[in-house]
Amino acid sequence: MPCIVGEGDRHPPPFEFMNNKEYSKYSKQIAWLIRDKYHGQKPTATKLNSDLARLKKGEPIDYVIGWKEFLGCHIDLSKKPLIPREETEYWTEIAIFKLKAVT
Repeated sequence: MPCIVGEGDRHPPPFEFMNNKEYSKYSKQIAWLIRDKYHGQKPTATKLNSDLARLKKGEPIDYVIGWKEFLGCHIDLSKKPLIPREETEYWTEIAIFKLKAVT
């Protein structure tokens, strides 16, 4: 049964080892981890606890996931490069469009 954020104790969190308060605080990040890092599969408690510990220390979610999409490519973040930003992707697309128009 999924946990509905803000619904109190009526719905337990989807992981037995996690309380409602902790799940509510990290529910978006957990959803992104499950979707992007674990490809829709429920991670083990050990793996999720490790990921949550990294998030609690302030590590960006993209580093925890391990990659970021940029212009249709998966950028590997395992070596901790700068994380591509959406604004950079936008301006890069504009520059590519203008360069193609010139040539």
